[in-house]
Amino acid sequence: MPYPFARLPFHQQRLLFLILLVLTLLVWIILIWMERPLVKAGASIIDFELAGTLQKAQTIMDGWGICHCRRGVDVHADCWFELDASTAEVNR
Repeated sequence: MPYPFARLPFHQQRLLFLILLVLTLLVWIILIWMERPLVKAGASIIDFELAGTLQKAQTIMDGWGICHCRRGVDVHADCWFELDASTAEVNR
């Protein structure tokens, strides 16, 4: 299966890459700002993602001591960052 952006002319691929790069950096900066309270509580998003067991992940989430809504926003925003970063890298 060919890469979907391969059909675009080179100048459009370059523009798309730059847009995705800026978007990736912007989301990264927002995530750093959003993660600060979680790190102060004792664990980062990376610690949560690499927890290894459900019990350890639950302990981390309980330690954050914030509402379920905020935890969901932080974790899902990190997933969007990974998707955006991977798209920018593949399009390079």
